[in-house]
Amino acid sequence: HGKSSLMERITMREFFPRGRGFCTKVPVRMMLRKVAASDHESGTVILRHKGREKVYPPEFTNEQSTDFYLSTKVKKFIEEVHTSMGLDQIDNVIPDNEEIEIEIRAADVPNLDLVDLPGIVQRAPLNQPTLRLTQRYLHERPHTLVVCVVDGSSDSAAHNSAAIRECAALPDRTIVVITKVDRRPGSATAALGRFNEVRQSIGFKPVAVIPVVNRDTDEPNQTLHAAEIDEEKNFMRWREEAPEMLVGIEAVLTSLDRMLERYMRTVWVEVEVQRIECELAAVQERLAPLGKPPEACTPAEVLATLREKLTEVLGSTPFESLDSDLWRWARVNDLFLPTANLSRAERATRRIQCQRVWESMCSQLPCRADALIEKLVSDAFDASDSGPMQLKRFHLLRAEVLQVAAARFGEEHFQAQSKDLWALMVDRGRMAIDRSINNANADVSSEFIDCVFEVVLVPLSALNGFDVRADLLVEQQDIVQQREQAHRRRADILKAKAEVVQLRDTVQPLSTPAAASTSSVFGASAPPVQPPFHPFCAPAPPASHPSPSFSFGGSGQTFSSAPPGQAQ
Repeated sequence: HGKSSLMERITMREFFPRGRGFCTKVPVRMMLRKVAASDHESGTVILRHKGREKVYPPEFTNEQSTDFYLSTKVKKFIEEVHTSMGLDQIDNVIPDNEEIEIEIRAADVPNLDLVDLPGIVQRAPLNQPTLRLTQRYLHERPHTLVVCVVDGSSDSAAHNSAAIRECAALPDRTIVVITKVDRRPGSATAALGRFNEVRQSIGFKPVAVIPVVNRDTDEPNQTLHAAEIDEEKNFMRWREEAPEMLVGIEAVLTSLDRMLERYMRTVWVEVEVQRIECELAAVQERLAPLGKPPEACTPAEVLATLREKLTEVLGSTPFESLDSDLWRWARVNDLFLPTANLSRAERATRRIQCQRVWESMCSQLPCRADALIEKLVSDAFDASDSGPMQLKRFHLLRAEVLQVAAARFGEEHFQAQSKDLWALMVDRGRMAIDRSINNANADVSSEFIDCVFEVVLVPLSALNGFDVRADLLVEQQDIVQQREQAHRRRADILKAKAEVVQLRDTVQPLSTPAAASTSSVFGASAPPVQPPFHPFCAPAPPASHPSPSFSFGGSGQTFSSAPPGQAQ
């Protein structure tokens, strides 16, 4: 159908398989990547297939001074890929999920992907595999714009074209290009009439239907510029009879340009804004668990949150339940079971025994206090729902609270205040023992734990007199790094959003007059006779956000939009 020949003319690069018969056996993706002219990679060409890669740096491409040498290298690379898959020996197999990549990094190209597909072959056994491949690119990949190439040498080509049927679902994103309109005998008037018949048989209204005359495969040495001149001669009479009619490669480029501009305005920009909003939300989700920045946290806010968390932990199961391992050392209820049939002497003996056990628990409290304090403070700082404060990141504050709490309520505190605390605990013990002996419902362990709450845990949770200093609000290093990465990402996304929103109102057609371009994508000087300018060498939208990328292929050639470097 002349698909690859058309691709060459659009890109002005002789990189694509061309000839008679089935030539494009593997999708060829040309990845245009915009870089600064001063970038050391400007002019680099990279060839890839799976893990295989060949890099031609700028100094290499500039030394050769022409694109022809690189074209030879590219064609050789494609042939080697075909050979490695056995495609040089057979022409009735198309591999699945394969792509050959040609990446060009230059200052005078936009961020675009162009894919040359094998097209839809009508004969078995290639008809179904090529149809499925085309459907994947057309219908399963986002932002697909289509150039559907139809052989115009037959009256029934459009009517019988499987690609036309696939593109019918994308009328406002499809340009139909009719090739080989010069191959049938007769006058220009007759050829124009046949073209109109083909156009009317398409069955839907695409963006444009354009006839072209590609290079003749029997003249392999014909340059792309010479092909442009020959095409103009072929269409001279057509222009005379239908001056408003779109014909030739120039019309294809203009139509692509306008379709891209319209699609960017009406669809792509809004989709990108929505995608960017989703990315912003994702960054915010990453920032939320990190808490407010330390400089935004006031000491009063931090102290209030800490007190709230300490109180919540005191009401949690480990502290509240008598069956918790935290209070295993204080479970002594079996000794205090009341007995109605005991004599006075037996009750007195039981009371003396219970008093000794209570005093034993009291004597254990000083050495247990530090563990209780550490458990309370750690649980409060490690709480996953501490809101914007996220206390667990403040490791210096945690250490300070532990130190102050241990000094005020820990073992050292009990030793310093032993006389008063001992008297208080003994008095509480007498009341608990009396209730236990006289009341079957009394719980001595619960009484003892209540006493521990009163003398240690509740006073600790109040944090009376504790000051939160700014120097204590220092995040752990891993949190600092995560926050910095998230903020950098957020800044990049916001910048991209601003550019996309601006693009929505300012995007203009990418094409400019031919005289505007004076250099090739490889950075070398253009040949004396400048090839026709095409929109892909015009100034591109900012590269900091996803720019539209084109994919062209087969009988249904495609364009698609994706972030630079993202495979479609």
